[in-house]
Amino acid sequence: MYPISVILTLVGMITAGAARIVVVKIYYQIELEESRPVTPLFVTLLYLVGQALSLLVHFVCVRFDYSKRERSDNGIGYDTIEMAAMKLDDDDDNNNEPFVAAVPPKAIEDEEQADRPAGTDATEETDTECGSGDGSDDETDVPGDEEGSECERAETGSDPRCGGSPLHAGGPVRVDPGDGLLLEGNSDGRRGHGKERPPPRGRMRRRGSKTGLTSDSREAVAWIHRIPWYLKPGIPGFFNLCNSALRWACLVYVAASTAEILISGLELVLSSFAARVLRKRIISRRRWIGVSVVTAGIVLVGFAKLEETRDSDSETHNFLVGNLLIVGQCVFSVLQDLSEEVFMQEANFPATLLLGMEGLFGLVFGLPIYALFFDEEISFTRFNIEYQIGLVVLVLLTGILNIRTTEATSSMTRNVWKQFRIMLVWILGLLVYYLGSGGRLGEAWVFPDSLFVLGGFGVILTGVFFYYSG
Repeated sequence: MYPISVILTLVGMITAGAARIVVVKIYYQIELEESRPVTPLFVTLLYLVGQALSLLVHFVCVRFDYSKRERSDNGIGYDTIEMAAMKLDDDDDNNNEPFVAAVPPKAIEDEEQADRPAGTDATEETDTECGSGDGSDDETDVPGDEEGSECERAETGSDPRCGGSPLHAGGPVRVDPGDGLLLEGNSDGRRGHGKERPPPRGRMRRRGSKTGLTSDSREAVAWIHRIPWYLKPGIPGFFNLCNSALRWACLVYVAASTAEILISGLELVLSSFAARVLRKRIISRRRWIGVSVVTAGIVLVGFAKLEETRDSDSETHNFLVGNLLIVGQCVFSVLQDLSEEVFMQEANFPATLLLGMEGLFGLVFGLPIYALFFDEEISFTRFNIEYQIGLVVLVLLTGILNIRTTEATSSMTRNVWKQFRIMLVWILGLLVYYLGSGGRLGEAWVFPDSLFVLGGFGVILTGVFFYYSG
């Protein structure tokens, strides 16, 4: 079972994500009523601004965490992403000087991963020799479980099997007498001079789900360690720009609940294939059955909505265009989720920093395109400004919860749990239509087509059950 913090993150992701898509759909409807339709790219820019604000959240948390955890004896703190980048890009293992940083100390894990000889598998080495398990973790493993006592000795370098410095015959040996001094000598008993022991540098425990990961999985993403840390967000940032533009564009053509059903189901299917092909993650047969059932549910929903729009050529055209946009959006969304998972779990990239830099990269790409090719009248009434600010804040909250979910579990698990916000999107749309706007906004209940959509949702949930129980 997940710890309570992860469960709350998952619930928040579902709730905030459902509210976000309904708010965007209503925004389109309001602007259309006032004969001032906005382009999806403008909504995309608001979305990217919300993501970029995650940088402020990151640095506020960094400062707070740094002042809280700064060492009282010498004020030395250890960096997270900058230190990981130094280790992965150009660190020298012989340099033992402490790294002084202006950002908070976080535990560092797998820093030596990029320097391992080819063919060495750090996960297998730790699992088989240090007793952390046989690799058959369940998806519900608690992220950051404590390692065994033998592996804990790796932090002081006393156990070479867990990444500590091996003791070579005749080589230098370090002895800690317990009085704050580090005495250096040789294995033949000769003792060297004493010097102040630098504060120990923490080890980061591997984040996220390890289910199905093998040595091939680590080798498949080894290329990320050759990318400078400040360029890493550019990859998910590009996918994020394409994903968000297509997502908000599809809402112009299809209902919010239909879009959410098709997006959530298709993302789960595509993320499973991407995890197997690109991430080299082993997926059980029962989970493939679950994916197949989800696919059947998607097809059922698609046919139900197609029947609903058959009486009107314009509605049929809108539905087909919306579906094409949804397919493209899902492809980019899966690539974005997978790249985020890899950078956070294999390169120790902080979640909020990655999200903020994604938004920043997206704005760098999107603003010139919007300025050069789109000319629209933007309303600056008080209501519109307040609505847009509220949308930006909601995007910020949803983005943080989404990326925290990927960090704590995996992109596949995130897409599994996103299925549960389908019904919430539908309920919110119905409430707005019947209670909040007098039938002007939101989504109406259409008989019997809505029953088919409800049945498709039930089939998708059945597939999710098979998937998650596998």
